[in-house]
Amino acid sequence: MLRRLRVTQKLTSLGLLALLIAGLPTVLYLGQTAPIIATAEREDSGIAPLRALQEVVRLTPQRRGLSAGMPGGNATLEVRRPETRDALNRQLAGACKLRLDQWAERKRR
Repeated sequence: MLRRLRVTQKLTSLGLLALLIAGLPTVLYLGQTAPIIATAEREDSGIAPLRALQEVVRLTPQRRGLSAGMPGGNATLEVRRPETRDALNRQLAGACKLRLDQWAERKRR
């Protein structure tokens, strides 16, 4: 049978066979890795809000310490307290906005 085929037909048959041999494992591999990639992307999208919340956690005890030191009459604490309060409020608002934006994005999908 192979003797009756032209050279181009033989090469085409070999090419299709090679494509099948290489293509099938590739498709199976991509099918297995797609959920893993999706999970990694979801984990990556949560990093920004966590970093913002980490900053909130860092600023909260600072603010508490400054507020506790104010009754002692320390003038430097009185100056730093509003700055820390504003920074804390900005970070908290930013973390909430990031999370709400992500929630809205997921809801649209």
